[in-house]
Amino acid sequence: MYYSILTEYRLLGDEKADFLIENTTQNDIFELLKSIQTNESFFKIYPKNDFIDFPAWADKEKIKIAQTFFRKNFRVILSLLGSLSLPYCYAAADGAKVLMYSQRLAKDTKKRLAETAKFVLEIMENDAFEDTGKGFALCFQVRTIHAQIRNKSKKSPHWNLDWGLPINQEDMAGTNLSFSLIILRGMEKLQYKVTAQEADAFLHYWNIIGHLLGLKQELLPKDRKEAFWLDKCIVDRQFKTSEEGKLLAKNLLICLNETLPKNIPEGFLGSYLRFLLGDKIANMIKIPTSNWTTNLLTPLPLISWWQDATQNITPETMKEMIAQETDTLGINIF
Repeated sequence: MYYSILTEYRLLGDEKADFLIENTTQNDIFELLKSIQTNESFFKIYPKNDFIDFPAWADKEKIKIAQTFFRKNFRVILSLLGSLSLPYCYAAADGAKVLMYSQRLAKDTKKRLAETAKFVLEIMENDAFEDTGKGFALCFQVRTIHAQIRNKSKKSPHWNLDWGLPINQEDMAGTNLSFSLIILRGMEKLQYKVTAQEADAFLHYWNIIGHLLGLKQELLPKDRKEAFWLDKCIVDRQFKTSEEGKLLAKNLLICLNETLPKNIPEGFLGSYLRFLLGDKIANMIKIPTSNWTTNLLTPLPLISWWQDATQNITPETMKEMIAQETDTLGINIF
């Protein structure tokens, strides 16, 4: 099913956002983004179901379950976004090229990680899709920034369309899976208990986000089985060694090493990322080989260490901690 459409979707972007960028001056785009910070401000400019329509298939009960699941596990989920989801995406060789080209992750990795964490924390809030929340505004910001990068990248003489359209539907689908399916895999690898109901709701929630970010319906898997096959197709088609992927992973390792407690032994981070990614993908992006610290990677002690280190942190305090690292507009571009 997916193999038959991914080649076509590799040349598709986001029609609405692309049209906006192509027909609006850079200064007007900046002013528009600055003015849209909440759902209320977004709806003043774009009536409901105009630029972004909330999907009719969204299940309110699953939304509540997913939000509760996130709040209960937000510490490990945010940790896995940096230590698993991001390097996983780097193995998609052609998709990694646009990350390097845009310089959004090649430079100031810490700031970009903070932007991603802020986006996830805010998009998972209980009122994210209410008038009082920020979900629609956040998705509009992301789509607009993606379209800016797409427009600039595809016009560059250095961009080869054999790589696909920059930030195309296939790469967007892979990124969306890295925030949902891959997070669930990481949690299970660390032996966190995730019920079938929680996993289903979490995938459903990220399908809603994917829809709001401009993903085609065909690339929103309705259950975990479909998510598995979509991920497998993307991995088979796109995952390979690239200089861009290796450099992005190198910068990420430098950033993560700077945040580790001083008493963490040398080599632990490489061992940990390999534990999460598996050797095949870790080798693609040149994650350092494991050393004796592999013996420290028993899942339950890892969970205990992580919970002890973050036990006093709430989603609210986490947002305060990362606020100084984010852009003035609070825009995330992953």
